[in-house]
Amino acid sequence: FSLINPKQLRLQLMYRQQEQQCLQRHQQKRQLIQRQQQKQQLLQRRLILIQQQ
Repeated sequence: FSLINPKQLRLQLMYRQQEQQCLQRHQQKRQLIQRQQQKQQLLQRRLILIQQQ
């Protein structure tokens, strides 16, 4: 069996954490964009409704 030296292990952990943080940020961005799109759609619908009256 192979010995894993602590330094490498720590590095791997750090990389994983960074990756997860990146992923989380990405997801948050996507959620934000989705919310904005939803708001825009709502606004457009209201406009259309107003125009139809």
